[in-house]
Amino acid sequence: MLKHADLLEADFQRVYGLDLNDAGRSYSWLHAANLAANLPDGSMSWTYINRMRTRTLDQYLSAAAVNAVRMLKWRMDGYQSKAKPELINLNAKPKPQKPTVVAFDTPEQLMRQLGRARMALPAAKE
Repeated sequence: MLKHADLLEADFQRVYGLDLNDAGRSYSWLHAANLAANLPDGSMSWTYINRMRTRTLDQYLSAAAVNAVRMLKWRMDGYQSKAKPELINLNAKPKPQKPTVVAFDTPEQLMRQLGRARMALPAAKE
C-alpha cells in the first residue's frame, strides 16, 4: 500500500477532509489508522485492495433493481425477443479509457487557453 500512498492521501482528503501529512500533529497515528481501516466502499484505497469493494451497496442494489425490471419486462412480453435483455454487471472490468492530456509550453499559453474557456460561456440572461 505504500506504493499507492497517494490513494490513501486522496481518500483522507475526499472522505474526511483531512490532510494525511498532518497525522501525528493534528491527530494521532492511531486515529489515522482507524480512519483508514474504516474508509467507505468505493474509496480509491479499497478499490485498489479489493475489487469487490469498488462499488457501494446502493450501487449494487440499484443495478439489481434495474436488472430485475428488465427481466420482468422480457418475461411479461412472453420472451418475444429471443435475446435476453442486457443486464448491468458491476463486477465486469471497466473498459480502459484513454486519458486526455493537454500540455502547454509556457504559462502564457495556459492562461490564454483558460481565458478562452471563460469567454466561451454564454452570457447570463437578465
